[in-house]
Amino acid sequence: MFIKERVRPVQLDLLPSLLNRLPSSHPGYEKVQHHLRSINAGFGGEQYVDERLRHMNWDVPHFIVCDLNVASGRTFCQIDTLVFTPHYVLVLEVKNFSGTLQFQGNRYQMTRITREGDEEGFDSPVSQVLRAVKEVRILLRKAGLSLPIFSAVVLPYARTIVKGTTDDVPIVFSKALPLFISNLPTTNPLVATEDLQFAAEKIASFHQPFIPKNFSSRYEFTLSDLRTGVICADCGRSAAKQSIRAHYCHACQMPILDGYVSALRDWRDFISPLIRSSECQTFLQLPNKNATYYVLKNLAERIEYGLWRIKEL
Repeated sequence: MFIKERVRPVQLDLLPSLLNRLPSSHPGYEKVQHHLRSINAGFGGEQYVDERLRHMNWDVPHFIVCDLNVASGRTFCQIDTLVFTPHYVLVLEVKNFSGTLQFQGNRYQMTRITREGDEEGFDSPVSQVLRAVKEVRILLRKAGLSLPIFSAVVLPYARTIVKGTTDDVPIVFSKALPLFISNLPTTNPLVATEDLQFAAEKIASFHQPFIPKNFSSRYEFTLSDLRTGVICADCGRSAAKQSIRAHYCHACQMPILDGYVSALRDWRDFISPLIRSSECQTFLQLPNKNATYYVLKNLAERIEYGLWRIKEL
């Protein structure tokens, strides 16, 4: 039973919009593309593992919490998958890598050789798992639960080649995950099923959604780097205004509704939740202050609360 389903990362919606705003010649453009591909691959691998767990023949009651993001001091700890049973808690860290992964037996670094032969270094997923296990111990105490904790790094697809060993955490391919789980100890239940479900739900309630910030510093762009106006989400070209609510993309030959709202969401996401009327005029490519006032006044009822604040000069 899935208590908390996996949610599509917000970056998969935000980063394509940022790519449409950044010129392809901008130094940060390729970095955004790479990050988008990485997040998309990671999410796809996690979904694949979710389906493996969903269709397993379970011999014990189980409750699954996906994509748990909890405060850990001044930082956050993200846990891909938690499996609760009356016998143990299982922590799974899903990593969708292509190429060859080289582990050195320690918990600090992993090397990847890409299909093109390039060598890259990453923080080892083993260290991520060990941090997650430490956090889960704290969560179990908060939920009044005492269970042994097991863990594994899960590789969704068998095309990934693994070399070397890890000292503390097993590496398991998703197709072998049912066998791995079936070998975990299930002799005597340590907690009643209803108490287990209550504790799993309580731990799931500790989740704090991840809100990405600081796009400009991460991808090294400024306001002047961004393209202005209403942009077609499909092709990335500028759209022509037809009315206050409607624009038209001549390349796609498709209407665009509420293009100004989408543009101001981009401002909120990539620049600031605060916008001055002069900035709004420039960013929406409006001819004068009166047009800016008219647009904002007419859009007010169609904009969700807290989208932005208008500050007059």
